[in-house]
Amino acid sequence: MKPTTIVFDIETVPSKTAYAHPDEVLRMAQKRGQKIDEFASLCPVLCSVIAVGILELETGTQHAHVCGGVDREFDVLTVVNAAINSAARLVTFNGRRFDLPALIHRSRINGVQPAGILLRSVLQKPWEHLPHVDMANVLSFGGAMSGYSLEAYAIAYGLDNPKTGGDGGGVLELVRTGQIEKLAQYVMGDVRATAELYRRVMVQ
Repeated sequence: MKPTTIVFDIETVPSKTAYAHPDEVLRMAQKRGQKIDEFASLCPVLCSVIAVGILELETGTQHAHVCGGVDREFDVLTVVNAAINSAARLVTFNGRRFDLPALIHRSRINGVQPAGILLRSVLQKPWEHLPHVDMANVLSFGGAMSGYSLEAYAIAYGLDNPKTGGDGGGVLELVRTGQIEKLAQYVMGDVRATAELYRRVMVQ
């Protein structure tokens, strides 16, 4: 079996736990100058993983795992951990700072065993590219220049803009209004942009 490179991205909304502790979460959000929904969605332990997009680089196979509400986060996490567990390499954009820790924490909180590659990836040195490549780190030369958004790099490299249909701030509204297909399209747009940046920069 050939080594597999999996490019992925996650989308998150506030968890039920965050909503159950509004005063505490609001206080933490205010300390960061954020609204409560924004803070909880971007907190790796207080978010809920609502969608995960996956693309297998060698075969081009791609699919999105989306749940219609936070009650089914367990199912998404179970499927995703199984899907990436056999990969030789993971590729993300800003995954070391968010996607990896969010998947690990939310898996543990939901009673799902995190994939071993997630645990190895989150602990690797920033300049290493196995088993995880964080394109945000690569494109900023390890932090030598300021970090910019996936949208900025996509535009600069002549790729389809993954944010044409909206940005991460609109994810919660898509969930609340049941627009699951749009959510799947959104997360896969980020995945495809990340994959193309990886091909152009890392694959010789």
